[in-house]
Amino acid sequence: MAGSLALDLERRYRGGAVVRAELEVPLEPAGVTVLFGPSGSGKTTILRCVAGLERPDAGAVRFADEVWSDAGSGRWVPPQRRRVGFLHQEPALFPHRTVRGNVAFGLRRVPRAERAERVEELLRRFGLSALAERRPGALSGGERQRVAVARALAPWPRLLLLDEPLSALDAPTREELRLELRRHLVAAGVPSLLVTHDRTEAMVLGDRIAVVVDGGIRQVGAVEEVFSRPADPEVARAVGVETVVAARVRERREGLLVLETHGRRLVALDPGVPGEEVLACIRAEEVVLRLTEPVAESARNHLPGTVSMIRREGPLERIILDCGFELAALVTPEARRELGLEPGRSVVAVVKAPAVHCIPRSAPPG
Repeated sequence: MAGSLALDLERRYRGGAVVRAELEVPLEPAGVTVLFGPSGSGKTTILRCVAGLERPDAGAVRFADEVWSDAGSGRWVPPQRRRVGFLHQEPALFPHRTVRGNVAFGLRRVPRAERAERVEELLRRFGLSALAERRPGALSGGERQRVAVARALAPWPRLLLLDEPLSALDAPTREELRLELRRHLVAAGVPSLLVTHDRTEAMVLGDRIAVVVDGGIRQVGAVEEVFSRPADPEVARAVGVETVVAARVRERREGLLVLETHGRRLVALDPGVPGEEVLACIRAEEVVLRLTEPVAESARNHLPGTVSMIRREGPLERIILDCGFELAALVTPEARRELGLEPGRSVVAVVKAPAVHCIPRSAPPG
């Protein structure tokens, strides 16, 4: 699908709250863009304006070559004509319908044979065939969410919108379904816009991320880029993790993972992540800088690098290193002076294995 979803809108509420969004989402098959930020920042408002469930007070929403809303001209395309799938926080299944009936709900105008084929395809894809005649009350939370995703995808939407899709689930189920949801979104080949305030979900599910703070979009980019190089202190506080880098598991031994990323070796604790593709996450305060390679050091990771940028952040200074990948560290101004840290200075970044947090991005083989 060519083009993009382009937003340049403003939504005003009584009491003075204002949500503004300027964002362009490429309409790439299987691309997932995450609207990320704290609760109350305006993420769901943006999503509802795209769906047509709320009307912006100013600006426009465009999908490829279509204008869905334009406050200036009065142009407005109602939700049912946008061909958008919307997945709410709660599955909101019809309690009197079976799993099969819920999945088929959006296909009422499709010829019977084609409808039956589409429903069977989705039941198989989501592992629901054995549950097809059950009603929602007889399903687990995870099973209900699978039905909701299948129902949203059934009528071949051009865009899928997901509002905190895993937030209503208990923690173990949420962790189990993250990778499964990512796999289904990619397999569906439908561009998706997903709202979450959960950092792990943003990193696992998203390809691109737009950080929403205080009613406005503050930074947009690839997930690794935004988490590794927040544009300002507010974004840094929102994302909470400064270095996120894609890595491949090369070895598992004695409770440790040996990772390879950008030609460098990293050692991390093995939290039992499945698959071989992971995101290695390192908080800036866990990085210790040395001028030379430590002779005796309990930390398993010694990463030679070069200072590429220094930025003041309140009482601390953020040091951006080129270690084959970008690595952020936080130091006091006094430590910076003692180490003589300036752009171009060679240093060694020391990171303990427990400080490298791994998040899976692929399912285990087989």
